[in-house]
Amino acid sequence: MIVGTVEGDLHDIGKNLVALMFRSAGFKVIDLGVDISEKQFLKAVRENPDVQIVCISSLLSTALPEMEQVVKVLRRNDPEKKYKIMVGGGAVTKQLAEDMGADAYTENCVEAAEVAKTFII
Repeated sequence: MIVGTVEGDLHDIGKNLVALMFRSAGFKVIDLGVDISEKQFLKAVRENPDVQIVCISSLLSTALPEMEQVVKVLRRNDPEKKYKIMVGGGAVTKQLAEDMGADAYTENCVEAAEVAKTFII
């Protein structure tokens, strides 16, 4: 799985907790870090064709348009839906996640790991 905080947001505590929880659940995690652009997310997906989950984080409401753009770009470049997109962070709500077209939104890292397990084939 790939995790990262969107461009325009430098917060990483939540992303780091999610990555830690995923690793504890047995997932291989590629952590892109913070301030990650749509191009960087897309490059990471292309360089890791076996990835099954992409997790996008944002604490800041000002970065939500970038999160939405990342989801759209990933969707456009994955017509076969090889991977699921999960979003989360302080600025995100379930409704926003649905409106963006994400596959999942969770409020905490434990729930994120549980939902991610349901996506693995």
